[in-house]
Amino acid sequence: MEEDPLARLTDVLDRSGVVSALLFDRDVDTASGHELEVALWLDPGWAPLRRLAFGKALFADVVDALGTDLVDVVVLNNASKTLRERVEREGELLLDRDPEVRLALERDQTQIARQASRRRRFQRSRGGSTSSAGRARRTRVRHG
Repeated sequence: MEEDPLARLTDVLDRSGVVSALLFDRDVDTASGHELEVALWLDPGWAPLRRLAFGKALFADVVDALGTDLVDVVVLNNASKTLRERVEREGELLLDRDPEVRLALERDQTQIARQASRRRRFQRSRGGSTSSAGRARRTRVRHG
């Protein structure tokens, strides 16, 4: 039995640096050249050029996984507000690795998203939890 294309796509996108992935146009029609459109929120702590390079590399992996180049991968961090709003309205959430950061990015609160992303990376590097008690302990240590 062949694996579901969306499952393959999710597997390819489920990696460090990807905050979330959304599908916002699923009507692939190879005869007309219609594309599958995948929108990504990437780590807000990354520079725009790093996000662009990561998106290009990810595009190649998506093409390999799906077996078609009728795919468009959009990095929402670098996209226009109009496109971000369209994806938010029409998109279907495929992968949500960090809901807190995704929601902050969707609300265009980049600074908050960066702080949440840094906090998550710090917690993972320490093997800690993401609980508010853990955040309070770190705050006291940093300021005390």
